[in-house]
Amino acid sequence: LLTIVDLYEKKRTELGIERVENKPKLTTPETNNKSVITSQSKIKIEILDSTSKKEFNILAKEKSNDKESVIKPKKIVSYNLLLPANSLQKRAAQYQAIVDKESKRWLIDSALIMAIIHSESSFKSNAKSYIPAYGLMQVVPTSAGHDVNKYIHKIDAPMEVSDLYVPLVNVETGSAYLNILNNRYLKAITNEQSRMYCMIAAYNTGAGNVARAFNKDRSTNINKAAIVINSMSSQQVYDHLVKNLPYDETKNYLKKVNNRIALYK
Repeated sequence: LLTIVDLYEKKRTELGIERVENKPKLTTPETNNKSVITSQSKIKIEILDSTSKKEFNILAKEKSNDKESVIKPKKIVSYNLLLPANSLQKRAAQYQAIVDKESKRWLIDSALIMAIIHSESSFKSNAKSYIPAYGLMQVVPTSAGHDVNKYIHKIDAPMEVSDLYVPLVNVETGSAYLNILNNRYLKAITNEQSRMYCMIAAYNTGAGNVARAFNKDRSTNINKAAIVINSMSSQQVYDHLVKNLPYDETKNYLKKVNNRIALYK
């Protein structure tokens, strides 16, 4: 293999440049210093152009203490971390009793509540999203929190963020909001399974956006959408939601929660 110096000397010879006192000059007498420098620069450029980066990684060498050492490419280092076994399952077990209690209170399937907590926060009570939403069920203080305060606690104000970090309050609020969706906003949907699919989607994006998926004029009137929904089978409703919901995030959310319900049955 040739080093860069070898390539440089070979190219100099081909172009007729001689070495005199370590300064290159052309064999023709007309050449001045400027042309020598220009020719020398051309040699360097031609060598660079004719040698690929891959070749330079192999050929480029530097001398240190009279020993040649090959310049090595940078390395990418990866690490494998061992996570605690069944950590999600352990976190979920902490809240099963609370979920069962709120499930009976608000008449919402406990498996559905668990699947929503799994999808929203992976059972981390201190979770916070960019929206922002807070806690286990990722309650938004000004929407779901406000509705629960208004219809359940008779307080026309948003929820306090500090309260939503308390697991009992958070699961109570999230479960109560599911009850509001089921018995108030989506009550015109007659099939329970269809209503559950719409409830999951509405928990993520609101009942108005669920209505938009079914109304041809894209209106947010859920009672109008219910007429279309009631003419379809529950499987058709699910498929229609996955295809026509306004946001991909909600489409994926519906699929995740629905698939995880079976884990908690």
